[in-house]
Parts: sequence; C-alpha cells; structure tokens
Amino acid sequence: MTEKLNLRPPQNVEEVPEIWILFSLLSSLSDQIRTSLDNLRRKKEELLATKDNARKQSQDLLNIASKLQRCEQKEKLETPAPFPPAIKWRIWDFWDANSILENATKTLKDNLKCRTPQHKETVTLDPKTAHPQLLISEDGTSLTLGDQQQSPPDGVWRCVLGSQDFWTGRHYWDIDVGQGEGWAIGVSIRRVHYDQDKPFGPETGLWALGKWEGQYRAVSPPLNPPLALSEEPKKIRVSLNCLGRQVTFFDAETAALLHACPISVGCVYIYYPFLCLWEKSCLTLDP
Repeated sequence: MTEKLNLRPPQNVEEVPEIWILFSLLSSLSDQIRTSLDNLRRKKEELLATKDNARKQSQDLLNIASKLQRCEQKEKLETPAPFPPAIKWRIWDFWDANSILENATKTLKDNLKCRTPQHKETVTLDPKTAHPQLLISEDGTSLTLGDQQQSPPDGVWRCVLGSQDFWTGRHYWDIDVGQGEGWAIGVSIRRVHYDQDKPFGPETGLWALGKWEGQYRAVSPPLNPPLALSEEPKKIRVSLNCLGRQVTFFDAETAALLHACPISVGCVYIYYPFLCLWEKSCLTLDP
C-alpha cells in the first residue's frame, strides 16, 4: 500500500490562508495518486492472471495438436487387412437368399424355398438368337463383334442370349469383360427382338449393366445412370434369384457389389443370360 502523505496544517492558519489552500490541494492530490496506484496494481495482477491462462490454453492446444498428429501418422502406418473374398461371397449369398424372405409368405412352403442353394451355371451362347454382326466362338463361350460398329444402346442392339433358361431357383455365372467397353450383360425374360421400338431396360424385360463412354452404367433408359465403382472389374458375376425376383452384379474377383436390379412382382417369367456388343470388345463366359 502507498503511504499517505503526512501533511499537517500550519499552526496559524488565519495568518497564512494561501498555505492552507495549498495544503488542501496537496492532500486531495495525494488521495488521487494513492487510488490510481491501487488501480494500476490491480490491473497488473489481472493482466498477469490473463497471461498465465493464455499460456496454459496455448499449451493445451499444442498438446491436442501433437496427439492429433500422432493419430494421423498411426492411421497412415496401419493398413487394414483385406477382407477375404470367400467371406464376402458367404455374406452376399446370405443377403441374396434373404430377399426371398421379404417377398415370400410365412407359409412352410416358402420357408423351405428360402434354403434353395445357389447353383453355378455353365452358360453357352445360342447362335440362333445372335445378331448377324456378332461372332461366337465354336465352344459358344466367347463373343466378339464383326467389322461394323454402332453407338451404344441408342442405336441398334447387337445381342445374343444364352442357350440355358431359368424360371426358378438361384443361379449365377461369371463373364470376363476385360478392359474394353461398348458392352452390356445381364438377364432377359424373352427372346430379343432387334427391331422393337421401346429401348431395352427393366420395363421391357431386361436387367443389365454395361460400360460405354468411359463409364459403367445401369441399363435403365433414358438416363442409364452411371455406377460409382471403387475399382474397375475385369470379371463380373451375374446372380439371378428367381424366387427373390432380383438380378445382382458382383465383381467376381473381389465380391464387391456392383449393382442390384429388383424384378417387378408379376407373372412367372423364363429368364435367359443376355450379352450385347457394339464396339470392338470381347466377352467370355467362364466354363
């Protein structure tokens, strides 16, 4: 604390009024100085406390930043183990079989159908259904295009169906699509008519995907929406669930889901494997 100034009034104040006035002024000034010093001391203490808090908060932020940096480095170093394709296939098989439960009734007959196993089919191409410009190998498993080419599904479809037909159960077959484009694969419910006016798609009995214009697409006119795929598949598995009324496409090498097409509930159809080419590509069915 600031010591108060010891100012004593003169003994004979009446004789020296000027000295009394000066004494009063000095006394008042002393009080003001003492008050100002106290305020300055209090402000100094507050600033020191604020500075300590700021230093502590800054240190906390630096600690948090250091922990975040270590976590980021740890995440970069730790590469997750790849998910085994065999387990993926079991998961997809269960998911595909489960769609039967959603569409079937609660009767014992439908519950028994849910346990229908999925069969790997050996599909061959039927030359009688092939467009004249398509070339089929002697064993009926490979498809290429002749000299002439055509733009994608807006124009003429150069298609062929499989010799096998399905109307019940669960089936799948693999198709090697390579790195080319200008193709579509899937399932058709009837023999293909090349001169039909309506574009091919789910409404006309075709569930398919393809690749053209540098993108994988669902065959669903008029938009034919692109598919967001993390990897470019070289071999595609076509899975047909007649009981669950669904066509599903997978990457046959990684078990990644590519696209799923529900089949509208209606009449019982006969389904055929479907392949189409309109550019210089090659599609090969796995034996």
